[in-house]
Amino acid sequence: MKGKQWIKDCLPAPLKQWLKALVGSSQEVPSSSLIKQYLEDGRIPWNVGYKEYHLQQIEQAINSPALLNCFYERQILPPNYGYRLDERIVEYPWVFSRSADWGPQILDAGSTLNKPLLLDHPSLRSKEILICNLVAQDWNANRPNVTYLTGDLRNLEVKEESMDIVVCISTLEHIGLDNTMLYSAERRFQEHRPSDYKIALREFRRILVNGGRLLLTIPFGKAENHSWLQQFDQPGVQKIIEEFGGQAVDVSYFQYEPSGWIRTTAEKCQDCEYFDIHAKKHCDPDYAAAARAVVCLDLMRRN
Repeated sequence: MKGKQWIKDCLPAPLKQWLKALVGSSQEVPSSSLIKQYLEDGRIPWNVGYKEYHLQQIEQAINSPALLNCFYERQILPPNYGYRLDERIVEYPWVFSRSADWGPQILDAGSTLNKPLLLDHPSLRSKEILICNLVAQDWNANRPNVTYLTGDLRNLEVKEESMDIVVCISTLEHIGLDNTMLYSAERRFQEHRPSDYKIALREFRRILVNGGRLLLTIPFGKAENHSWLQQFDQPGVQKIIEEFGGQAVDVSYFQYEPSGWIRTTAEKCQDCEYFDIHAKKHCDPDYAAAARAVVCLDLMRRN
């Protein structure tokens, strides 16, 4: 079954009427002048040009077969990789490095794939993608293989065993916490339920087919609650694996250092602290942009 009709058939009947064509805005090509300014100003995270440079580096990363193979084969990352960039520079290539294992139906839990440079990637063009977000965003319209759903990941309006892949990039840590700070003005999303991520994991398992995969990335290090997100420690990661069940195909750890991102172990980055740009006015001396470590999990559902 082709196109959006397949995804509509995965949704319960009462929800189908909510689907409608949404007009999205195309993303501008990153400005070379902004990137030049960012580089000349010393590559300070979140300064003018950071976003444009960041997107440029992500695009180069996910379109480099050699780099994707490096991620897939668990090899050492190139020197100075992702210098002064946030964790997306390792999360996206790690996810895309596993594209050979993707089935045809994908749920993007958290709308982190909702960027033209990602949706245009060859590995996604032939997939049927359902993008789910807590609130409506600037949807990328006119893509026959993409459908959008506004909803709560703790109560997915998606049929059981209808998805081959769930991609959840740096989203699980926000579930059940204060999402009014950045993502929604609705007061009902100002929550303090840090254990609710377990509900979402059960939902991911419910909608995945047997043998389906959950590709999950989260900030790692010391257990921390920043009110709008939480960081998981090693016992927390183990709880995630146990709650989801199934088989852990890959568990990879990456750590930020002043020289860039490196592949590491859970033990070596267990003391990492999250840099919260919303709580500080200036960068720390190491110029971390956000997480100082992440764990990327490839979990397979087994009945």
